[in-house]
Amino acid sequence: MVALESPMPGRIIRINVKVGDSVNENDVIAVMEAMKMEMDLLAPASGIIKELNMSENQAITKSGVVLAVIE
Repeated sequence: MVALESPMPGRIIRINVKVGDSVNENDVIAVMEAMKMEMDLLAPASGIIKELNMSENQAITKSGVVLAVIE
């Protein structure tokens, strides 16, 4: 299992996957807006999305929050 963690505080503006989807390493899982810039959140490994711990327009208050789990 590999966790996708938030790199910094920000707001989730788009989620490109759902639980059960297959992803490859470096696929864009979601897009975060931070400091007026959009940042792609990339899959750290290939696998299947087991958990999504975020929703669109959700504010992430700190770095290191587990946003998704890939198995």
